[in-house]
Amino acid sequence: MSVPIQRQDDPEPPYERCFSCRTPTIFWTNLPDRKPGDQVACCPGCACDHKPSEVPTKAEWWQRESSQIKRF
Repeated sequence: MSVPIQRQDDPEPPYERCFSCRTPTIFWTNLPDRKPGDQVACCPGCACDHKPSEVPTKAEWWQRESSQIKRF
């Protein structure tokens, strides 16, 4: 089963990065068991390649993403 996604209304750059491939995208997960603020960015390609159970929570995504930011 693929991850349900929806296109962001009126997106403006910079776009969030996909939770899996980190490509900037205008698509977000649309998981029924999560509130709107708890959804994460997900490109259409990765939505097809992953199961809903593989999608990190917003907190997990943020922790992983913030570790990618170089600290100066």
